[in-house]
Amino acid sequence: MRMAQLEVELLPPEDGKIGAVTDDSLKVTSILSGSAADGKILPGDVILTVNGEEIKSRNQLESLILSAGCITKVKIERFANRVDNENTQPASRFEHVEVLMKLRKQRKLGLFLREYDGAVVVSRVDPGSISAEILQQDDQFLELDGQRPRCKEEARTMIVKALRKKGQVLMKVSRPINGEAKGAASTTAKAASVDKPSYAMTSDVLRIAQREKDKILQGPKKKVRGILSRRSRHGSTGRVSLKEKHESLMIGMDPSKRPLQHVPKPIQPKPESCDDSDSE
Repeated sequence: MRMAQLEVELLPPEDGKIGAVTDDSLKVTSILSGSAADGKILPGDVILTVNGEEIKSRNQLESLILSAGCITKVKIERFANRVDNENTQPASRFEHVEVLMKLRKQRKLGLFLREYDGAVVVSRVDPGSISAEILQQDDQFLELDGQRPRCKEEARTMIVKALRKKGQVLMKVSRPINGEAKGAASTTAKAASVDKPSYAMTSDVLRIAQREKDKILQGPKKKVRGILSRRSRHGSTGRVSLKEKHESLMIGMDPSKRPLQHVPKPIQPKPESCDDSDSE
């Protein structure tokens, strides 16, 4: 089958990664949704050069991407029939979905995350949890309350902080919608299988978040007035005003169980006698 070569221009990614996952032969195995390579490089393409320099290894590819300027020019090799049959803007294999996660009592979050090549992906959701109602396996987080998470720990922190403060968090995710996209997502998940998943957000985290939310709804507590009133503006001396509820006030205690002993007063030294008479 005839192969064709073409060059694509990619905008510089913020994290230094274009979002194209390759094997040792530099053949693209999957594309991360929302990345610089999404819609321009396809699975099956072979990366030949970056900004005119021939690529011979994945380490060299990552190094050249990091050192690229404002525009990264990537030359790829693709089957000719795919070039002829596909549009310049191929149909998206992912859909962008906005979901609202709300805090609920007696319900665990049940969310497990993985990260790979700068993407934060849902690796698992527990059945019956809050996450199972709105999220699916292989969902990729694009935004959390308008901010893009850079790693799974940052995503976990953002979710817990939003639930604790507001009781909800708005999530924008990229979800695979066809077999090819789901296969690419599964490949990405397998490649990240060595990565340790985020800690599950158990019910104790939800109880803490709910307690903090209740405190916010109740408003700030009133300050308890002390027994010592402040001096008035007219310069009168301070005075003690005891409230009825202040029946007693402990100002100190001796925790020892032994009986207290009387401390004798220090003995003052007697003054020396002085004789004013003259002696011979």
